[in-house]
Amino acid sequence: MISSSQSRRVRSIVLAVLMAAGGALAAPPSTAFTYQGELRQGGVGVTQVLPMNFRIFNVATGGQALATLSQPGVNVVDGLFTVQLAPGASVLTGAQSLWLEVVVEGNVLTPRQLLTGSPYSLSTRGITVDAQNRVGIGTSTPAAKLDVVGGMNIFDSAHEGVNVTTNSFRIFETANEDEVYSFDGTTGSHVFSSGGVPSVVMSGAGNVGIGTASPQAKLHVVGPAGDNTVRLPNDSISAAEILDEAGVAAKRSIAPSISIGSNFPGTVLASVVIQAPSAGYVVVNATAGLRGGQTFFTSFFRVNGVAEADKDGYSNTYAAGMTFSLAANRVFPVNAGANTFEWMALRTSDSSFVDLQHPSMSLIFLPTAYGTVNMTAP
Repeated sequence: MISSSQSRRVRSIVLAVLMAAGGALAAPPSTAFTYQGELRQGGVGVTQVLPMNFRIFNVATGGQALATLSQPGVNVVDGLFTVQLAPGASVLTGAQSLWLEVVVEGNVLTPRQLLTGSPYSLSTRGITVDAQNRVGIGTSTPAAKLDVVGGMNIFDSAHEGVNVTTNSFRIFETANEDEVYSFDGTTGSHVFSSGGVPSVVMSGAGNVGIGTASPQAKLHVVGPAGDNTVRLPNDSISAAEILDEAGVAAKRSIAPSISIGSNFPGTVLASVVIQAPSAGYVVVNATAGLRGGQTFFTSFFRVNGVAEADKDGYSNTYAAGMTFSLAANRVFPVNAGANTFEWMALRTSDSSFVDLQHPSMSLIFLPTAYGTVNMTAP
């Protein structure tokens, strides 16, 4: 039986990196450490299985135990014993000094022993942890929770990636401290800079700006006018990639000539269907050769079955066998999709006869994005 009045000596060695260096290891596998002691009674090493309690305090005497670790059967041989103690991360914070008190069979051994970390726990191979628990790698005076001087390599052989959770993130160029990249978690924007000036910006809405810090479209480019603002290789964009570019459609009548009848709604001289990729305008140009004697007829365009209100009227007498050129031009607004254009003619007098030779019609589609020009009459 061990009593508090009996002579005893306890010698301990803490073999693990712990205590004041609590922040030295980024993610320690365990808070356990090895405690070795020597127990003698009457100058003779004890050989016995004894119950022991190990209590941790933040003061040398008195106070309340921060943790009590019970070891009901410690094997002591010739006075020597070894135990594993794991007080937990909440105790081993490194923010305070700690003392270990050993209780053997209910007897408190005195004095308490100050727990100290290994010399390498605070500074080991270039790693330093200061009194504020800031970790420095390559520096003995860290200015942040983790301060790395001299560069850093991250290799992930398992392809698990590197996760950074932060509300803001910045990268600076060392020589002049110009910002190279920044992330704003509040707005969700990413900014790539050159010489400290933003050059490419991706807003939180997913808009990308080149030459502007506030892009207003999915791609917003600001630069000098001319070919140097945006340059692409020849034939790098196909018609399928740009759906609302201008397009052309044309039709020439196969028949050498068409005789105009007086039947309503008139005779179709030429018909063209144009597929408009978006809303826009169609410029129509129609031509034909006119042959006849007395000429009394009108020509007009019909778009998607609707005839235009204003018609071109012709009333002339030509010498038999003479041929003249006839042309009509219009601009019509269209919607996306198929649009049918018809050039029509209607004879206005049964006594006249009119033949139109090789009527043809060409159409040019221009998207609304190109804008319109308002003309002012002189």
